[in-house]
Amino acid sequence: HITYTARVPVDVHEYNLTHLQPSTDYEVCLTVSNIHQQTQKSCVNVTTKNAAFALDITDQETSTALAAVMGSMFAVISLASVSVYVAKRFKRKNYHHSLKKYMQKTSSIPLN
Repeated sequence: HITYTARVPVDVHEYNLTHLQPSTDYEVCLTVSNIHQQTQKSCVNVTTKNAAFALDITDQETSTALAAVMGSMFAVISLASVSVYVAKRFKRKNYHHSLKKYMQKTSSIPLN
């Protein structure tokens, strides 16, 4: 029988127990003391869920991480595609502009 004690401030209404083992029985007790050193104790017996539930949470975290990575990759690829499109469009505009200038000066091309 192992006992852990934590002093919790009066204004705390919720306290999380961490690092519990799956499929394990625990007795959780709350002891309240007043200024006159009178105490009240209340206990409850609980059992943690089995390990399969813990694996489900891990799988969910993995799925969330994978979704975040895939979303980031999609964003990077989309940004790169738009950048390439804009660069090609800009280059094409400059090419047509130069071609128009060249065609306007056809009289200066010597024909031998």
